[in-house]
Amino acid sequence: MSPEDLSRALVEPGRASIPYRDHYSADRPLVLECFRPRGHNLDKPVVIVQHGMSRNGAEYCEAWVPAAERHGLLIAAITFPKEAWPDAVTYNNGHVLAEDGGLRPRERWSQAILGRVFALLREAGVTRRDKTYLWGHSAGGQFVHRLLATQPHGIFEAAWAANSG
Repeated sequence: MSPEDLSRALVEPGRASIPYRDHYSADRPLVLECFRPRGHNLDKPVVIVQHGMSRNGAEYCEAWVPAAERHGLLIAAITFPKEAWPDAVTYNNGHVLAEDGGLRPRERWSQAILGRVFALLREAGVTRRDKTYLWGHSAGGQFVHRLLATQPHGIFEAAWAANSG
């Protein structure tokens, strides 16, 4: 996805479901479930939301709509579809092991995708902020916890791991 494509997808207020392929996991498609309220401007916060094992990023995005409207937040729920990310090993455990059982490079782990999505939001001109907020629930809470333990996390203003299993 080009920054221009993302910018066009988020130019209007409201919900957008945006197909996304990370260049390190091109064979495993993702969906960015986004909400941009009318009150959003480039200096308002961005919240990245991580769903649980039900892979229902659209529902998680919808749950954030009242807070987004009240505070002008841009919501980006990065959805890892079950067809491409079938289990805990590939999603919330980070997809850290290669087929031969060896350790995959850290930038290829599922948790590394969030930093690239936030960088793309910045490059697309959707935000001017240097940092984002991160919230994960259930398996998404496990995802957040593992991200904070294994990935650079200077891009996060704050992070919450809610009801981790």
